[in-house]
Parts: sequence; structure tokens; C-alpha cells
Amino acid sequence: MTTEITIDTGTNELLCVIRDRVAIITLNRPEVRNAMSDTLTPALRTMIKTCGENPEVFSLYWGGWRDLNPWPLEPQPRQKCTKVSRA
Repeated sequence: MTTEITIDTGTNELLCVIRDRVAIITLNRPEVRNAMSDTLTPALRTMIKTCGENPEVFSLYWGGWRDLNPWPLEPQPRQKCTKVSRA
């Protein structure tokens, strides 16, 4: 029998479950190809530490959730660079 415990990460950008003593951490930002953000990065750091300190976790796996469409985004225009003057 498989046991699964869902862990609250504090954000919907990161999902975490413990299934049969394996912590599975999933980056959940497929719209930007799971790029790190100011919300995701600290949550990921916290979950890795929390799972690493949990005696019920034998192994840790983390990866990113992605859409079935390999190119989910429309090309984004590049921002114009502004010239920086040196003093």
C-alpha cells in the first residue's frame, strides 16, 4: 500500500509530497519553464532542508512540471538596453 503525504510549501509555485519515504518536490511554473522566482527560490530551499531533516524521508527527488506543449510561450520581445555611462 502506497502512502502519500502532501506537504504545504506555502506557495502554489512549488509542490511537495512524500510517497513511500521519497520526497518529491515539483517546480510548478510551466508558463515560464519553471524559472526561479522570489517566491519559488526560498520555498525550494526550505523544502530541501525540511525534507533532508525529516527521518521519514529516505530519498529526495525534485524536478519541474511542464506543459505537454514544448513551446508554451509566445516569443517575448527583448527589452531595449540603455547605455550606461561610466563615471
